[in-house]
Amino acid sequence: TIPGTAEDVAFFELVYSGSQDWFASFDALYVGDQYTNNANSVINDSYVVTNLRLGKDIESGSMQISPFIGINNLFDESYNANVRINAFGGRFFEPAPDRNFYAGVTMRFNR
Repeated sequence: TIPGTAEDVAFFELVYSGSQDWFASFDALYVGDQYTNNANSVINDSYVVTNLRLGKDIESGSMQISPFIGINNLFDESYNANVRINAFGGRFFEPAPDRNFYAGVTMRFNR
């Protein structure tokens, strides 16, 4: 098996655009087991990571302002986000961040 490639990968996303201009999205990514070396003797375990984002669209004149908040790795999954193939000294794994939060604002100018 080619190292660093998962045979099974799946992505799911559910988006909600509701009344009063609220929006939400939930997504999940599944990545199956991956070998980390040419000998196929070390495996990076499969994982599922989920994210959530909530926000509101606000119209203000010719501008649309959309504040939002989000959570990455909603269920605090421990997984390796990157694998270094055939790494020296067996250092194959690069851990992913724990659960983390973010916020922001998107601004659009309408003509």
